[in-house]
Amino acid sequence: MKIKIVVFFCCVSSFVFSQNKKALKHFNQAQQEINNNKFEKAQNLLIKSIEFSSVFIDSYLALNDVYVTLNKFDKAEEILLMGYKNCSENQLFNLKLSEFYYETGRYLNAINYCRKYLGKSNNEKGKLLCEEIMKKSRFSLQNMQKPVLTEIVNLDKHINTIWDEYFPSISLDENKIVFTRRHNNQEDLFISNKTSSFWSFAMPHVLSTNYGNEGGVSFTLDSTEVYFAACGWSEEVLPNKMNDILGSDCDLFYSYYIPGKWIDKKNVTYNGRWSLPERVKKINSSFWDSQPSISWDGNTLYFVSNRKGGKGGKDIWMSIKDKNGSWKEPINLYQINTYKDEITPFIHYDNESLFYSSDGQLGLGKYDVFVSRIVDDNFSSPYNLGYPVNDYFNQSSLIVSFSGNTAYYSSDNSNGFGNLDIYKFKIPESYNFPKKMVLVKGMVKNKNNIPLNKVNIIFKTLEGQDINIKSKEDGSFILCLQLNNNYLINIEKEGYIFYSDNLFFENSFTSYLNVILSPLELKESTILKNVFFDFDSDVINKNSYWELDNLVNLMNLNKNINIQIQGHTDNLGKEDYNYTLSLKRANSVKKYLVDFVASDRISVRGFGSAEPIASNENEEGRKQNRRIEIVIIK
Repeated sequence: MKIKIVVFFCCVSSFVFSQNKKALKHFNQAQQEINNNKFEKAQNLLIKSIEFSSVFIDSYLALNDVYVTLNKFDKAEEILLMGYKNCSENQLFNLKLSEFYYETGRYLNAINYCRKYLGKSNNEKGKLLCEEIMKKSRFSLQNMQKPVLTEIVNLDKHINTIWDEYFPSISLDENKIVFTRRHNNQEDLFISNKTSSFWSFAMPHVLSTNYGNEGGVSFTLDSTEVYFAACGWSEEVLPNKMNDILGSDCDLFYSYYIPGKWIDKKNVTYNGRWSLPERVKKINSSFWDSQPSISWDGNTLYFVSNRKGGKGGKDIWMSIKDKNGSWKEPINLYQINTYKDEITPFIHYDNESLFYSSDGQLGLGKYDVFVSRIVDDNFSSPYNLGYPVNDYFNQSSLIVSFSGNTAYYSSDNSNGFGNLDIYKFKIPESYNFPKKMVLVKGMVKNKNNIPLNKVNIIFKTLEGQDINIKSKEDGSFILCLQLNNNYLINIEKEGYIFYSDNLFFENSFTSYLNVILSPLELKESTILKNVFFDFDSDVINKNSYWELDNLVNLMNLNKNINIQIQGHTDNLGKEDYNYTLSLKRANSVKKYLVDFVASDRISVRGFGSAEPIASNENEEGRKQNRRIEIVIIK
């Protein structure tokens, strides 16, 4: 556990100073060593200072902080108790001991010393701090009595080292990890691959440099776009690429993957490469901007900044892309930010679970990990992930796998190979978050098997929530959807008849959808798979209106075409009845359309069960045969 060095200059009388200038001299020398991160030297100087004056309060407090920084917690406790004994009239030691015991997980001791402080001190600010410590200590004890059922496991010695490892980013299949390592005062990105049950030795990522610090990497769903933070980069480093304000020493950057073979200066051939990073436009400020998390579709960016307009020190901010693909002005997530710090946001693939760390909420230590659920664009009250996920050490940079089964995060607990290590744990059933997702991959081609790019692809829930994407240059697309949901699908491109479908996803990690679009030409047809009727009825179900509106739009954009609406049934029942029902259903569709399209452009025909497209021997086949089809007749 690391606690920042803070020296509290307390009320020490001029008499003490005049009687023991050596104590003050050693104290001042220690401050210089602390400023130079030379804590061992500072430790020795502060010990000498206390030897010269056993009532010099600041030396006790500074030495306590030095011991904590050096992870000498027994010594830190010992020096506070010595100060408490030698300066018994000063209530600051009760307060400091309560802070120390809370931050080292001895919550009953923290409560005890807070009670002593509250009983004797008149310092209002100190009282507020003690009341907060008591509240957090009681919360911690309650959580420890009801632990969540999971086990915290150190990830791997091939990833974690004596250095600090944090900010993990895991691939969809959890077989590749990119993370940040701080070594020799340098932050760099590292990558490791999983083979069988072991991780390979982590190697520097291609985006790492020798001239600055890089960290906090976040990829889009298809791993073709990456956002990360970089510090110390300059105009000289990225000539002609600093197309946004220079901002502060730390800014957010963006890079995209360029497919195809290329050869580097050493004549090494690579399959693809990353573009030269650029600052994210309209996001960076003249303040510290870092720790990005991009939504799976690349349309929402969460990050941390200490810019003006925030609620606390470091706050979580959010920006959304407009219809032109440009980032809007970032907004402060005031619903979850506190007067202290909120850091390391991660938005899960469900786009509803925002994980982050905070030292301003009720927690078991300095930084705990929390989740806030996004409902109707509002963020729910933070939920502490509980013990043992959180403890009195620092927990941060939590991410959750696509499957929703495993979480990865960083902690500086005493079970690691160094200070900050990356750990993992199974998501307990009691969490009920994040939502389970399915990965949908697909390809759109024309009838000549040529891939179609920039095709509009829409998945719509029955509740009216839309997910809109476009196919890539090679005709492929990828998205993620919530399991156990019905989705209406519309895939369209100018010059083609749209494709429609409806799917229900359950218990599947990946689903594949290959689509052929037919051109707007004579005799071409498509099935309106999202036109529904009540049982044994020609009354159109309201869930069909979206599909019919898409058909209206197609005809209004292409006024040169005429269509025939064809109704079909399965073979159950008498054929005369089936023929009449199929014709009525076709007419019901026409009746909806003629409110928006000229009637003479639409004809109807009923086929009954005469033209099946699947077997009528089973329900699945009969379901396919019950359909409305449109054919271009002009």
